[in-house]
Parts: sequence; structure tokens; C-alpha cells
Amino acid sequence: MGLRLKYLLCNPDLDVRVLRLIRDGRGVALTHTNPAQFADAAEPGLRSGGSGLVRPDFRLPIHEAALLWRRSNEEADCVTASLGKSVCMEVRYEQLCQHPDETLQSICRFLEISPMPVGTDFRQRKLQHIVGNGMRFDTSSEIRLDERWKTQLSENDLKVFNRLSGGLNRKYGYV
Repeated sequence: MGLRLKYLLCNPDLDVRVLRLIRDGRGVALTHTNPAQFADAAEPGLRSGGSGLVRPDFRLPIHEAALLWRRSNEEADCVTASLGKSVCMEVRYEQLCQHPDETLQSICRFLEISPMPVGTDFRQRKLQHIVGNGMRFDTSSEIRLDERWKTQLSENDLKVFNRLSGGLNRKYGYV
């Protein structure tokens, strides 16, 4: 992400706007430990693009997942550090889930585009497709905060995450 953004920002012909989604690193790390269970379609038979296959090669141990989250955010911090609020907007995952309409209105203002309400029928829109994301096969339109990390990560997993990435997670306001 960072390298591509760095070069896009150097192109004077582009009006680049950066939306940076920040989420509690423990939730992100959990998805990397078992993407099929925590970041794919709810129905197991529709996972992996609808094939239902489980791909164990994509699973990371918690220490690698914690480092992956930390490194990607450190990279984003470096690239966005010099950008002003007119170019870069931080969006919190939790805010987006809990207040989707208000958050999207704020994003629309930042992007200087017409407001687009989410509503509860977002799956009925014609021009919507999330390539590569298994949730496109789900039938629910519910937008909900996913905090399964609180029950799915063991005490040891949390210690490992905290040792490797807890400082950055706290910097973002997660305790």
C-alpha cells in the first residue's frame, strides 16, 4: 500500500485523497490467524470465493499476524505523516460499524462527492461488488462491529500481540 501511495502522491496530475481505515490490531491479527473463519463468508460452503475450500496456507501464527499488522501500520504512518487533513482522513473501523451513515457522510464531504446513505438495503444496489471478499456471498445486510478477538484470542495470544504490537495499538487509542 505505502509504496504505491507514495508514487501516486508524487504525480501532480492526480488529486489523491487518502482514506486510512484504522482498526484495533487484535481484531486484524485474529483474521490473519484463520481467515476462513474470521474474514470470509459466514456459510462455510461459500468460503474461498464460493468454492468452500479451506486454505490452511493462509493462516498465520499470532506472532506473525501481530507483526504484519504492526508493519503495515508503521508503513502507513510513514507515508501519511506529512499529509494534511485536506489529503488524508483517518476512519475508525469501530465508528464506521457503529455509525455507518454518519461516517460515510463525513467521507463523502472529505472526498467532495454527493452524500450516499447506506441504509439497510445496501445489497440491493446494482453497482456493488466486493471482489475477493467472501462476505459478498452472505445474505445479511447488517453492519456490525466484530470484536470476536475478545473471546477468540487466548490469554497467551493477547500477551504475544501486546509484546510485539501493543505499543502501536495503544498509540491508536486501543487499550
